[in-house]
Amino acid sequence: MFGYALIGAHAVRLLKAPATRWMDRLCGSALLALAGSLGFYRRATT
Repeated sequence: MFGYALIGAHAVRLLKAPATRWMDRLCGSALLALAGSLGFYRRATT
């Protein structure tokens, strides 16, 4: 896990600021979509 984090830190340094902003937005949107689908799934099963 430490190696994975180290490689990720070096990769982020290579990206420009706008690219990291869009990557953050994309990841945040994916997490919100997953959380929403999990909420609907749990509501449907109870």
